[in-house]
Amino acid sequence: MRVLGIDCGTEYTGYGVVDLVSDARNNDRLVCIVCGAIKASPRDPMPTRLSHISIGLSELIARHRPDCVAIEEVFYATNVKSALKLGQVRGVAMLAAATAGLEVAGYSSPPTPPMPSPSPSAISTPPPRANAKVPPADHRLAFHSNSGFIAAYAPTKLPPY
Repeated sequence: MRVLGIDCGTEYTGYGVVDLVSDARNNDRLVCIVCGAIKASPRDPMPTRLSHISIGLSELIARHRPDCVAIEEVFYATNVKSALKLGQVRGVAMLAAATAGLEVAGYSSPPTPPMPSPSPSAISTPPPRANAKVPPADHRLAFHSNSGFIAAYAPTKLPPY
């Protein structure tokens, strides 16, 4: 199974393509095919940015031929205007996938545990790296994008969006 994961953004839309590969003993592993970001200029008007993102995603789909697409759910927005813009990018991503005849699944990034407050002696040292607890799943699809770690957890087949 090949999955295109998309992390929507109005300036950077991150993406990753992974293959789920099984060996002779039915052990699954993920193979990263490609990952990166589609950069849209913040100086361009929103319709121009959306067009650029749509064209970039359509080219990725044509080049890598995924079996399905996973798009990150909107889980937090600092204000309504930001949420609306992000929703527009998600709509463009869904349209690109639907136009190619692909199923779309939504996913949420795993929560990051809160960092403890630093003690006075720890202020001069960098904070420890926060590792998100990953819930068990039949298949774990993961990749990195411009905005950090993205993971999608799915059963054998991703459910339709």
